[in-house]
Amino acid sequence: MELNAHTPNLGTLLSQKSVYRVPRFQRDYSWKVEEVAELWSDLENCIVLEEGELKCSEYFIGTLVLVGKEGSSTYDIVDGQQRLTTITIMLRAIQEAFVSLGEFGMANALYSNYIEGVDDEGKPFFKVRNVNHSPFFEVAIQHKVRGDDSMSPQNEAERNLLSAYKEALSKTNRSLVSALMGSKQAYTKELHLQCLKSIRDQLTKYLKVIFIRVPKEEEAYTIFETLNARGLGLASVDLIKNTVFKDLSETHPEDKARREWTAVQAKLQDANANVSLKEFMRHWWISRYTYVSEDNLYKEFKKAKKSGLLTSQILLSEITSDVETYVNIIDPQFEKHKQVEDKRIFRSLMALRAFNVTQPRAFLLSLFNSYKRKLITKKYLVETLEFLESFNFQFVAICQKRSSGIEGAYSSSARKLFSVKNKPAAKRIILDFIEQLKQKSPSESEFEIKFKGLKFSNDYTKDKKIIQYVFNKIELYENGRGELAPEDLTLEHIMSQSSGSDAKYVSIGNLLPLSKELNEQAGDKTFVDKVAIYRSSSYKITQKFCEDYKDVSEWDKDNIIAREEELSALCFNKYWKIA
Repeated sequence: MELNAHTPNLGTLLSQKSVYRVPRFQRDYSWKVEEVAELWSDLENCIVLEEGELKCSEYFIGTLVLVGKEGSSTYDIVDGQQRLTTITIMLRAIQEAFVSLGEFGMANALYSNYIEGVDDEGKPFFKVRNVNHSPFFEVAIQHKVRGDDSMSPQNEAERNLLSAYKEALSKTNRSLVSALMGSKQAYTKELHLQCLKSIRDQLTKYLKVIFIRVPKEEEAYTIFETLNARGLGLASVDLIKNTVFKDLSETHPEDKARREWTAVQAKLQDANANVSLKEFMRHWWISRYTYVSEDNLYKEFKKAKKSGLLTSQILLSEITSDVETYVNIIDPQFEKHKQVEDKRIFRSLMALRAFNVTQPRAFLLSLFNSYKRKLITKKYLVETLEFLESFNFQFVAICQKRSSGIEGAYSSSARKLFSVKNKPAAKRIILDFIEQLKQKSPSESEFEIKFKGLKFSNDYTKDKKIIQYVFNKIELYENGRGELAPEDLTLEHIMSQSSGSDAKYVSIGNLLPLSKELNEQAGDKTFVDKVAIYRSSSYKITQKFCEDYKDVSEWDKDNIIAREEELSALCFNKYWKIA
């Protein structure tokens, strides 16, 4: 492999008639405001005030690896794209600051030297071009007639770009004078201009890089992998993307690989579940191939490719197909579940989401794919989901056991289910897995201890959602799995939470579901008066409470403890029964 290296400053590189392109296999722009601010602070620290003059000093910012022959009109950036993109953003902010001070000559010179050039045919071009973020980067950031509303960011990377520009722009205001000249220095336009010129010079004349150039495009992928595959750089998913784009290099008449990969990312970003591409990729992988950590995913991908088990085209096609299922698992939409059985699917998926458990997702992917392949019926799908809901309610939501230890079991069963070809085998795998989970379920005494610890007050809201979930689930069960869950369910303290300091006064045994209106009516009334109001409730739980305690004239701690025990037994043996 031919390598050429030297150490120019950034201004020398950007002043050439060349485009520095962030290629399709590179990761998205990921710098946050804090990282942009840190680089700007480093620039300021390189500038010292001596006898009224600002003097810059050299600052090394690392390597810049490019692919292209010497004198090329376009170079692809293999390493250093985050830094070069950020520096371009900073230069654009300084150019804007020159404009705001009326220094149009300086602004135009900076812009034409380092941001937008003109080729020998008189056609303008941007010196840094990001294929993955075009046209947003060009229109919303680089173009000198941009406006804040010229183009809205559509994803996290574009939001990062815009935030970086706004952060850099904020650093160019009057505060720059205080930062470089000292806080006691009075502001003048002349001093402001002097400071801006110093920051400009620091960026263009004193930032040093080790510039490495290789002539062949194929070598860019190899260098990218070498630089990042040793735990010092990118995540496994970025390295997989690099390999996929290397193998699927056709970009005419369209870059199909990039379009499909971007579509997968967009679907995950649109999901209201805060899930990353690397999380999806790992769950997808362990549902089909091997159980691995995210750090080792790329190594397993290479092994699978080498053995002939997998190709880049197959991987891209399958994640494109499965991402829809995955999004439905992590972010189920009510309007897609209108039939009675579909509503049960929706409620179980929403419950797993409420429990904040991610470990079952690999198994759920295989489970839903088995249903698509007609290996299991919808009825069996519903029953399996409801079992998983009950298990995770007991195991995670109430007993708060660590589910990381059983992720391997989820993955193993998912892979078995993915591989089967007939209905009896699919059903047997699911039944075996259910039995495996049952063996890990908590005992009734363990469940009771944790369940009785659930509490809610104005000062303690940690358990509020799970208590509301409990009452919602019981209500649905007692209504024959009704069409809709209660919408206005609030938590009523039977004995007012202001009655004393005993923790039982805010425990689940002292709570009832009520509509907001009835809750407000009950207020701090006596128990007898409250029961009269409770009788107006349409909730079956509340109606049953009124019937069970119709002969009780005073509600006390003993009643609360007895009701806790009753609720715990019903939840364990009836509503969320898994044995």
